[in-house]
Amino acid sequence: MYRVLVDRFNNGDPTNDGKTNPADPYSRHGGDLKGIIDKLDLIESFGITTIVLSPIMKNAENGYLGYWTEDFAKLDPHFGTDKEWRQLINRAHSKNIKIILEMAPNYISKTNSIASDPRKSTWFQAERPDGEEKWKEQTFKLDLNNPEVRQMIKDSGLHWLVNGADGLLIHDADEMPQDFLSEFSNHLKTKNNQFYILASAKQETKAKNTLGDVKELDAILDSESRNVLDDRLGTLSGKLPEKAFSDKTILHVDGPDSERFAQIAGENGRNAATAWKLALVYMYASPGVPMIYQGSELPMYGKTPEEVRQLVDFNSGDPELKEYFERLGALRKQFPALSKGDFEIMGNEKGLQVLKRSDAKETLYIAINNDESSRAYSIKNEEEGQQLKGLLGDNLVRADKEGRYTITLPRETAEIYVVKEDQGINWALIVFIVGVILLFVVSIVILSRKQKKHA
Repeated sequence: MYRVLVDRFNNGDPTNDGKTNPADPYSRHGGDLKGIIDKLDLIESFGITTIVLSPIMKNAENGYLGYWTEDFAKLDPHFGTDKEWRQLINRAHSKNIKIILEMAPNYISKTNSIASDPRKSTWFQAERPDGEEKWKEQTFKLDLNNPEVRQMIKDSGLHWLVNGADGLLIHDADEMPQDFLSEFSNHLKTKNNQFYILASAKQETKAKNTLGDVKELDAILDSESRNVLDDRLGTLSGKLPEKAFSDKTILHVDGPDSERFAQIAGENGRNAATAWKLALVYMYASPGVPMIYQGSELPMYGKTPEEVRQLVDFNSGDPELKEYFERLGALRKQFPALSKGDFEIMGNEKGLQVLKRSDAKETLYIAINNDESSRAYSIKNEEEGQQLKGLLGDNLVRADKEGRYTITLPRETAEIYVVKEDQGINWALIVFIVGVILLFVVSIVILSRKQKKHA
């Protein structure tokens, strides 16, 4: 998945900007649906199958995050028109990319007409929203135990389903009554059983204890995977996770509300692109759903929310890292075992982790060396006559006399190996190459003699 903060992604149509001020981190910066449409080819090249958009519902004037909702069932004109929304859906679907919208059903803007309607005074919770996040200062918290509020949210979700969205990411789903989360999810899945319901969690403990029991959820975005991977892969010699995450976990290392992974790696004395490569291999080959936040492919840096929410500078970046994104995305599509196969941690010590993923067709080994020294690991459970062929660095591992396949990786590198039948040494290719070299040498000698005769 590729996560987009719409206002801070790409300004494709300046005519819908309104009052924008890119110098003000709390103002709109101009990103819109047209900007996403213009970058669909780039996003597709990373092997992305799903784009997750920040809320595009009609918001208050400076509601660039999408959480100051004035109408859950209308498109914010700053992001484009209904026609552009349909264009985005159609073009994405033509590339087999799904579009999921984030929705924040717990809050509305203080400027929402509901807030000033005396007939709806019972629609709100008495408690004020937790003010630790600045945007909440301009909101009221809805009472999702109120039947009328529930119906409004259900109708709004259905509106986006009918109008082409492939799913919703429910913001702060752990703050909702669990029975309504199930009711809301069932309401939409009854209309379309292929409709995806993702949930983000404000608190890690609630994600496990509350959201984990909601069977209707397809995947959960919380801080656990980010904290673990930031800690282990943001630091050289960090040991990788001892156990796999759940298949329903969204694997990520940064986002619009957290410090950039490249920033963490840099502050720990690491090359950001190198650390990103290791993180990508882990996320693309482990159980769970990898989610990439916009600009990570460059990579982008930032520590505070204001810094991590900048417009993406597509003219900057590391071409080698972008190529790595593309290569891994292609491999994940080519080898379904990387995402859906059986999973086993073969070894995990001294910064080196070796994973195994397999299905009825393929067996793959994923090796990640997050250490400052070269590391090796021997595999003993493969049949005779096999070889391990590297898919990232074109490495080749054959069995020794004792039937062991020894993987050796330089520091801060990773490789994905697919098990193939050992074809032995390709003598025909070697003879051909030697022949070409000899022919080249003979040609040089003949040419040299001719030049001496004419001298």
